Amino acid sequence: YQDDGIGDLQFAHRDAELFADFLYSPAGGSVPKSQVKLLINGQATVSNIYLAKRWLETEAKKNDLVYFYFAGHGDVEGSIYKLGYLLAYDTPFGNYLNNAIRIEDFNIMANTLSVEKNANVILITDACRSGKLAGSDNRGKALIGEQLNKVEKNEIRMASCEADQDSEENVVWGNGRGAFSYFLLNGLKGLADDGEKDGVITLQELSAYLAKKVPDEVSKITQKDQNPVSLGKPNKLMAIVNDSILKSLATQSVISTTSGDLSISRSISSEGAIERTSMQKFLGLMKNRDLETAIDFSQLLTMSADEASDFIFNH
Repeated sequence: YQDDGIGDLQFAHRDAELFADFLYSPAGGSVPKSQVKLLINGQATVSNIYLAKRWLETEAKKNDLVYFYFAGHGDVEGSIYKLGYLLAYDTPFGNYLNNAIRIEDFNIMANTLSVEKNANVILITDACRSGKLAGSDNRGKALIGEQLNKVEKNEIRMASCEADQDSEENVVWGNGRGAFSYFLLNGLKGLADDGEKDGVITLQELSAYLAKKVPDEVSKITQKDQNPVSLGKPNKLMAIVNDSILKSLATQSVISTTSGDLSISRSISSEGAIERTSMQKFLGLMKNRDLETAIDFSQLLTMSADEASDFIFNH
């Protein structure tokens, strides 16, 4: 962020880049790069974001699928209306009117594309206090008749947390990610496929997956509350599972050693961080041992999380 009064985020740019990568992949629809506007860090100014919004409004055609994804800071203004804002790179600290991204503006964009072009619109925000996306800043609730039917049928809103909560990021998720964005992509890639394992991800399945994983993981790592919010038809199709991409979510363990002392830089499964009690046990078992001779890492990386855990504790 340009203004020193707004604390920088470590991993928001990675969240945006990896979401774009998902869209480029078969699981995300193999979207051509020419159809994606990716604004990272200093590119994500108020002006550029609103220009990209205008591009979406101009280019979207009937039955198109339109995404708006934002990872960054969010806030709520101090008036009685408590309007929600997304903070752009050049937003001044505490001065949001005409200097930040109004969540209401993107809700209105979604309503307009839904009603006038019959486009399908998915709004996703990974930002503090972004629950406003599905709450009081959603003017679509005031529509009636055919317009309301189109809005309810065509639109999906997903926010990383409720309007009074923070959106957490940490190195334990995906080697540095926002918790919501990390589990969002894991869910879309197949881990949210529940019940019959039918190879498709619906909004209901994705919402249920996020409602469990995000609060549990955030509470465990940061001791804070974070509850994702979603709005839309439960049976709305969100993704089709690609087998090769799903397989890529296999267990990953990255362990580094420095001067004979053990330091854990990352130890996760596709479902999140290992329990801290297990980590403590691992540290106790491995202290003062030579990892390279103690563990066959080539064998370890082919195992499931449970198999790897048993292997480590049995050696």
